[in-house]
Amino acid sequence: MNSGTGGAENSQKKPCHSDRSEAEWRNLSHPRAAVARSLSAHLAPHLLRPRMREIPPLATLGRNDGVFLGAAPLRSCAEPIIGLIGVEGSREVSRSVVAYFLHRFSPFIVEFREGVGPRWYGLAYVLAFFLGYLLFKWLAERRYTDVPPEQVGDFITWAAVFGVMIGGRVGWILFYGLRQSHADDPWWWPLEVWKGGMSSHGGFLGMILFTLYWSRRHHLSWTSIGDSLVVVAPIGLFIVRLANFINGELFGRPTTRPWAMLFPNELYDDPALGARLGLTGWDQLGGFIDAARDQPALAGQLRAVLTPRHPSQLYEAALEGLVIFLVVWLLRTRCRMPRGVLTGIFFILYAGLRILGEMFREPDRAWSVGPLSAGQFLSVFMILIGVSFLAWGLRAQQYERAFSTPPGR
Repeated sequence: MNSGTGGAENSQKKPCHSDRSEAEWRNLSHPRAAVARSLSAHLAPHLLRPRMREIPPLATLGRNDGVFLGAAPLRSCAEPIIGLIGVEGSREVSRSVVAYFLHRFSPFIVEFREGVGPRWYGLAYVLAFFLGYLLFKWLAERRYTDVPPEQVGDFITWAAVFGVMIGGRVGWILFYGLRQSHADDPWWWPLEVWKGGMSSHGGFLGMILFTLYWSRRHHLSWTSIGDSLVVVAPIGLFIVRLANFINGELFGRPTTRPWAMLFPNELYDDPALGARLGLTGWDQLGGFIDAARDQPALAGQLRAVLTPRHPSQLYEAALEGLVIFLVVWLLRTRCRMPRGVLTGIFFILYAGLRILGEMFREPDRAWSVGPLSAGQFLSVFMILIGVSFLAWGLRAQQYERAFSTPPGR
């Protein structure tokens, strides 16, 4: 990023300052100067970069030429701690500025220009569908499902479109989008898939309806398809939760645990935090967050106002992805169970772990039911769906060919 200051100022390399005079910073008895010098002496080996970097005027950092008001005019600063002191004062030093990881990942794999480029979130879905295809075909070749191996490609493709994508988006609109204000949005806001995203509960409902249609259309067992599909689903859940983490979204509740992290997207949810930095409007907030990825001084200002939080995306990736996959994989390949039972176990297990994970996740502000967040409340219905599949499977007592036909026949 180009500097907004002249070469003469670069050569002088003045110390960082906010509204304090040069004389005050030279005065060792000044409280903020003393704190800054003391911390710099101890933390410089860890915080300093190999060379000093110019920090441009904040007015040049916003999107659409937005102007940042009220933030400290930091210059020639290479230490986040100095920027923090300049904004909030030495009282904030007690809340350790280096103990918590500051999320600074870009949502773009490569950004060709502002806001344009492939994103990690999109890549996550492509990778999830590809791996899902490989695993489902492996199961089909070993007679763990009624779907013939040559139909797996078509099945996964249409399941991705109608079940996951359309079902997930419609679910978000129904469960969350309609409860938000869209006064400033165009009439076609439901089609703005980059706003709001998709709902996992909606995706599950979409998959239930799509597999029911596919089974009727191709004269296959609905529960046979489902029992293998639930083995594939945790892979996608794991990858997408990692993408949520890279995006810095769906972060957790406040905590002081040593592994807590700072998520800059918190500024979007709490306007008061942006006001402390003198920022108003999404363009200014977005411009500041983007600039902080490369500017240590601005990152220090974020550390001063952000709340340490649980990295709940990683918790949910482990619970909904790794744990569930391990359980359903062992049950599918090692245990002889009637059709539908594994689907029921998946829904019950997912709902229980989702409710557990939501205890560490910042609740969605759209709505809640008593002590239950929106995600927890919707998960209760998944338990009921799981119980229904269990009951049907145990009553029907139908088995896959992998278990009902002796090997070699």
